[in-house]
Amino acid sequence: MDKKDLLNTADQATLSLIDSTLIISNRQQAVPLKDLEEQLSINTSRLNQLIETIQYDFADEIKQQRFTFAVIENELIIQFTANFSYADLLRKYLFTSVNVQIFMYLLQHPKLNKVELLYQLNISEATYFRRLQHLNELLVEFKLELSNGVLVGSEMDIRYFYLNLGAIFDLKWPTAKDNQIVQEVKQLEQILQTNFSPSIAFNVYWLIQITHYRSQFADASNYEQAEWIQKFVAPLPFFKTFKQNYFNQLSFVKQNGHHYDIEASLFFVLLWTIDPMPFATSSYWHQLETKELAQAPFVRSYLVTMQQVDDYFPKMIPTIREGVAHEIALICLKIFFTNGYLYRINNLERMQDATLSFTIEDPWTNQFANRLIATIDENHYLTLNPTDITLLTENFVSIVNNTHKALAGKIKIGLSSAQSRPLVNVFRRYIILGLSYFTNVEIELYSDTHQYDYVITNRPNWDTDKAPVSYVTNFGTPAEYHQLQWQLLKVYQQKYSTH
Repeated sequence: MDKKDLLNTADQATLSLIDSTLIISNRQQAVPLKDLEEQLSINTSRLNQLIETIQYDFADEIKQQRFTFAVIENELIIQFTANFSYADLLRKYLFTSVNVQIFMYLLQHPKLNKVELLYQLNISEATYFRRLQHLNELLVEFKLELSNGVLVGSEMDIRYFYLNLGAIFDLKWPTAKDNQIVQEVKQLEQILQTNFSPSIAFNVYWLIQITHYRSQFADASNYEQAEWIQKFVAPLPFFKTFKQNYFNQLSFVKQNGHHYDIEASLFFVLLWTIDPMPFATSSYWHQLETKELAQAPFVRSYLVTMQQVDDYFPKMIPTIREGVAHEIALICLKIFFTNGYLYRINNLERMQDATLSFTIEDPWTNQFANRLIATIDENHYLTLNPTDITLLTENFVSIVNNTHKALAGKIKIGLSSAQSRPLVNVFRRYIILGLSYFTNVEIELYSDTHQYDYVITNRPNWDTDKAPVSYVTNFGTPAEYHQLQWQLLKVYQQKYSTH
């Protein structure tokens, strides 16, 4: 699910205009109106209507000069500021979305009340039922369903969906228990002996809110589908400590309640998916290789995937490897315990916010990420759906990008060329630029008296058996450098692998 799917139809139309303006302008902020009409396949009247709607929706931001959206000489000008980003604009639309408000109503009430919602949302009965149909289409991914005004599915899936929903807009839905919950978040920090980042603190706060409401309204059948989770975490020593020292202290917990053990298990696993502990101090992941968990599918996936990483990237800096193991364990955990994924950050948000890190797509990195995904698919005993594949691709591409830069060993390359010395130096620079994703190399001009792990040459008749060799044309092409990176990685593996 993309968070834009939660927007009202009208808001999606206006957002399409903003998106098209940003894409066409390529950060130049000015786009001819005729280009927008062509891009969106709309007439002038409709375009003017959308422009007026956006100017009305963001009148305050425009008046305060935090956002520019105006037509000047048949061009649409759009410009964000440090105080109002594309993410802020999208978040404002999400706050007022009927779809989001229906979901939030359902979190805070045992079931939907049609009469009350029609009044609160100021919509017709026909619109209301269309909304429910649309929401059911979105919920399929999370294996949930709205039926007779009630959210039906596993309690784990319901809570994970709401955890995703709250995290996309960092929103506090005020309740009378807010102050108490803030104190409980701080208490958990003390128990875990860590300081939460603002985003982690909000996610923990939000999880407590979700648990508070769902523990009141959840049906017995929802709990039945979560019993296996209780059995899974029960042997974990850290879970027992967690339940005694923290979960028992939550203000709404009924220690003698019928579903107490399942509630504790659900909270623990969902907290695990939030990943509140820095990897260097995490007590969670060090328990994965215990006898109790040795045959768990997600642990098998974690161990096999880490073996793949170790095979491809031997001689990794130990602290980096520990961080990679942490990230991969978290990915396997989510696939094992949860269903569905809600995209929180899109490319336009990244483009407008320089503080957000994002992955440069590259065939070399994507191919390696796909190999890791295939490993999980083969060893997880689960069928990965398109959402899982997308989630894995995004995470593994990021992991691969970070990992290959953290290798401790290098391979020595001899560069042979019949060109003059200045052109050979240019050739060397082209190689360094071309090897943007496997950079653990030392390159020098080839000498018969030196030993090399690899040779790169643009000589047409080069012949040597001293080291593996790659031939490139002139200064090399992107396709040649793409293949060269794979060849160099194989040489690196042969040189540094311990088995």
